[in-house]
Amino acid sequence: MVAPKSHTDDWAPGPFSSKPQRSQLQIFSSVLQTSLLFLLMGLRASGKDSAPTVVSGILGGSVTLPLNISVDTEIEHVIWIGPKNALAFARPKENVTVMVKSYLGRLDITKWSYSLYIRNLTLNDAGSYKAQINQRNFEVTTEEEFTLFVYAPFIEKVSVHVIKGDHRTLLEGSGLESIIRTLAEPRVSVREG
Repeated sequence: MVAPKSHTDDWAPGPFSSKPQRSQLQIFSSVLQTSLLFLLMGLRASGKDSAPTVVSGILGGSVTLPLNISVDTEIEHVIWIGPKNALAFARPKENVTVMVKSYLGRLDITKWSYSLYIRNLTLNDAGSYKAQINQRNFEVTTEEEFTLFVYAPFIEKVSVHVIKGDHRTLLEGSGLESIIRTLAEPRVSVREG
């Protein structure tokens, strides 16, 4: 009769195991890699390692720098910092305090998400923005960063040179509006520039 097979070598450490032993360096290396992975995941979740969100606006237009704050988050206060200094301070159920005079009447912070809304954009509004979000009963300040680009509207310049002696129809305009003119005598040449 055959005795039942013993499986002590599958789990037993040391000289009783038939499997090769891992060195302390290999074990330390895998623990270090796992720890580093959790550290990097934590930095990414806190926003410290993430690139700024890029937002674009047109000169004279408006733009929103959106925050992703869930509805059930209890906010203590939010501070918005602009390209040069602190812009605004917002608390729940209170008026927003705008700290830079050039933004008075042009800046709002939404009550439900604390996103920053800027109207009548100027070229001076372009730059880096940061929201510092402080939650009730939470010791860590969360930060979200934005880069705002403000572009002037593109206006295509067309120069017209009229030469006497030819009959042409000239079409002028851009976008939605155009004007048609019929010139009786002169000849027209168009240069873009």
